[in-house]
Order: sequence, then C-alpha cells, then structure tokens
Amino acid sequence: MASIIQIGSKWRAQVRRAGFPVHTKTFSDHDSASRWARKIEAQIDEKGENEASDNVTITIAKMVDIYASSLAEVPRLYKSIFNYIKSELGHIMLSKLTKRDIVYFIQKKKFSGASGLQYFSKLCVILKKAKIVYGYYVPDIIKDSKDALTEMGLISSSNKRERRISNSELEKLLNHDFKTKIVPIRDIILFAISSAMRQAEISRISYSTLNLEHKTVVITDRKHPKKKKGNHQTVPLLESSIEIIKRQERQEGDDRIFPHAANTIGNVFRSGCKELGINDLRFHDLRHEATSRLFEMGYQIHEVAMFTGHTDWKMLERYTHLKAKDIRRLEPIKSIVEEKKEEVTKVDSASKDIQMSAEVRERLKEEMRKELMAEFFAKMAG
Repeated sequence: MASIIQIGSKWRAQVRRAGFPVHTKTFSDHDSASRWARKIEAQIDEKGENEASDNVTITIAKMVDIYASSLAEVPRLYKSIFNYIKSELGHIMLSKLTKRDIVYFIQKKKFSGASGLQYFSKLCVILKKAKIVYGYYVPDIIKDSKDALTEMGLISSSNKRERRISNSELEKLLNHDFKTKIVPIRDIILFAISSAMRQAEISRISYSTLNLEHKTVVITDRKHPKKKKGNHQTVPLLESSIEIIKRQERQEGDDRIFPHAANTIGNVFRSGCKELGINDLRFHDLRHEATSRLFEMGYQIHEVAMFTGHTDWKMLERYTHLKAKDIRRLEPIKSIVEEKKEEVTKVDSASKDIQMSAEVRERLKEEMRKELMAEFFAKMAG
C-alpha cells in the first residue's frame, strides 16, 4: 500500500507490502510521487507471490546466521547470545514474531536486568538489520516489547560500580605469595593502577610501539562503541608506568611487554583475591582506581580521556568516585606543596627573566604541580 505525505515543500512516497522491502523516495511535487508509487506497486505485483513467500518465511535462526556471517569477528559472548536466540526463537518465522515471543525469550532464561537488556539489545540489532539492510518484513514490535520487559523488571541498565581497591588490599596483594612465577602479577597490578588500561590492553601493548622519549605506547584495537577493529590509540604513560616497563624481562620472539593472555592475568588475580579473602574486587576495578587517581592528581577530564580512551567525557563522571573521606585523604598534599612552594616561585621568576610566554609558563607550573601530586601518591602507595 502506498502513502504520500507532504514534508515541507517536498512530497514523500512510501510503498509497503508484506514480504517485500519498504520503498521510499522524495519528490518536488505530488504527481511525480504518485506516479513513482504506482510504478513500484506494479513491479511488486509482477514479482508475484513466490518472492514474497521467500521473504516472509525466513526463520529467526536463518537471520541470526546471516547476521553472524556479516561480522568480521564473532566474540565469545555474541556466540552465546546467538545460540540462545536460535534455540528459543530459531523456529519462528521472522514475519510471525510477536511481543509475547520476545518477552518469553527473556523471561525463560531468568536473566538479571542488565543481562536481559544485553540479550534483548542484540536481538533488536538483528531484527533491525533484517528489515533495513536485507529488506525482510519484520513486525513493528520492538518498542512494545521493550516497554513490557521494562515494566516487568526483566531488563534494566547495569548498576554502576564504585569499587576502589583500598591501600590495605593493595598491600596484601603486593606481598602475597602467588602460585605462579611466570606472570609478574604484582607489576601488572601496579601498571593497571598507573595506566588505567584494561587487562586485555595490558596484554597487547608492545615494545615496537613504545616511545620512551615521548612516554607513550600504542594500544591496538582499543575498545570502542562502534569501531571494533583498527581503533589504534597512542596513550601517555606516567613515569611510574615507564619504570614498571623497564624492569620487565623481554621474551625472545615475543614483542609484547607483558606476554601473557588476558584470561591468565585475570585468573591469577582472582585466585590471589580469593586466597587473601578480598571480596568483590575485579581486575577491572583497578582501571576505576587508576582513573580516580588521575583526577585526584589534578588532571583535567580531557587529559584523563587520553589515558582511558573514553570518547564520551560524560562516561568519566562515574570514575571519579571522590567522597568526603577522599578529600580528607588529600590534605597531606598541602604540606608537600608548601615545601616545594619556593621552587615553583623560582620557576615562575626564571621564566619571566627569559621572556617565556605566559602560556608556556603556566604549563610548566602545571606540570610541576602534577609531579608534586604524583610524589604524594607514590608516598601513600609505599
């Protein structure tokens, strides 16, 4: 059935027919839009019921396979989601999928709200691609299904963690006798807290992309909401990170700085926490800790984003975690700054004597302030 509506000074024609792609085109006048719509309807009539039948009768399982084959790489989690979709909804024809089917699909698995949302979101992506990219007829049920699942409490956003490692927990881990002698887990823990990298990123960084002069390293294929591959990012390294790298033993034939699988690092970390009775601490929490410390050291949000790789600065708000007790924890900085105040003043005076620009002078003073903050946190960690 064709519909023609006016949008501003233009006319949009749209032809919808069950089992066929939706056809849409915009024209400058109503008559042209009407003629085009009749032509498209005639073409659909000529194709007959056979082609329409093919479009209508594709199963959910077949569509999942089509979608999976379009991906350059299928992550392990996606495989699990795809298998569950196929096992529960695979036999249903795409054109016959109902809201009840989707609700039961989520309800049967007894997901937590966040996991339910993850499975539902991936199903929605597959359905949208079936409709928009491949032209299959998909019932308009996504919004109603989401409303029903939300009302039933079956899908919801994940709770934001605010877990930070305490000084005592860090001390226990650094003094713990880990069973492995191959993985330098103590250095990796310290590096995670210093660099704000994820465990998979730590396991990928290499000597060939390390620049000691500029104090940077390249993280390949860094996590990105849209760009899954090729998102290579040059990130800054603190002096403490550089020192950790320098004391690593380079493995012959392996360019990686920490030549260990990310899963292995995670397993060793979890085992240590379990043996020490440290509860609810994940390796990823070290990234939270590192990001929080960067803010506490005085780095601005755009500077912290260079370490963490966040493209949306709003995401960094959940990593600051500054509370009243943290503010009190920062009081000893004042004494350190007072001790070095004379040095800062001398830098300011000297820079004026050599006619240094105000911008460069302020940057120099800012760098010195950050070094003082870093010195303070180094003393706290020690």
